[in-house]
Amino acid sequence: MTPLLGHAMKIGNTPLVKLQHFGTDPAIYAKLEWENPFGSVKDRAAYFMLKKAQEQGIISQRKVMEATSGNTGVALAGFCKSMGLEFTAVIPDRVSPDVKERIEKLGGKTIIIKEGTFPGEGGGTAQAIRYVRENSGGYFVPNQFENEANYEAHYNGTGPEIWDKIDVQYFVAGIGTGGTATGAGKYLSERGARVIAVEPKRSFKVPGLRNIEDSGISPLLQRHFDVIDELVKIDAEALSLVEYVMRNEGLFIGISSAAALAATIKLLKGKKGNAVVIFPDSGWNYVSFYEKVGLNLSNLQSVTPKNLLAGV
Repeated sequence: MTPLLGHAMKIGNTPLVKLQHFGTDPAIYAKLEWENPFGSVKDRAAYFMLKKAQEQGIISQRKVMEATSGNTGVALAGFCKSMGLEFTAVIPDRVSPDVKERIEKLGGKTIIIKEGTFPGEGGGTAQAIRYVRENSGGYFVPNQFENEANYEAHYNGTGPEIWDKIDVQYFVAGIGTGGTATGAGKYLSERGARVIAVEPKRSFKVPGLRNIEDSGISPLLQRHFDVIDELVKIDAEALSLVEYVMRNEGLFIGISSAAALAATIKLLKGKKGNAVVIFPDSGWNYVSFYEKVGLNLSNLQSVTPKNLLAGV
């Protein structure tokens, strides 16, 4: 098995940029996690989980399986390929075809779980988790929903990166596994920041985010839930921000980024200080979904991952 450590210097230290068209109360800064090597915030957790398992000598199998709504699967596919490991992503059928394609292009296999496959389980990723639990014999399962390395990736990485750049009063992040919101949130709350977590309403199905009532709370989030000061629910109106940000900020954001930004505006408008919002991935993962729901992507040709605003 090839060591994973060669990727260490490429992960993290993603740009933190000030958004120019959302006022100054608060000043909103976005952390652009799509600048990680495989394109999302989940690179951090995937790397830490595999690194920790490698150091502990518990990846005895040559096969890895994980339940994922997409981005963790992309990251694990990339890292596993570099390590010479076979990877299988188990994903709910609501996941964008663009994400499935990326996993497969990185050498991963995908198993699609239809909603209702396991009656009595929650929706979305909860169905995929049940499949992995019953069919992962012979595989190493990182289990991002319970693995403390997910939390540690953000407590030791994302949080300090933000604090090294600016004094933060508000930290906003979506909740999927809860690793980003609680890990970075814990680090920043120890320095006085208020931590705001974002979940979609039950009617708004967002890849990468969990409605707790619908999909349940992950064991990782449950262990660290006391870090969160406020939980905000967002509906599909957040999608309008995709076009607005593309047109005015020159950034092509993903669905969960739009949801987190919508929560920041909804909860903090008029408040003094600095707010940092996590943009987990870019809109390139969701082009087919955006076209399906009728978003205007006519400005897309002017947007590139490197078309950044003035950074901090």
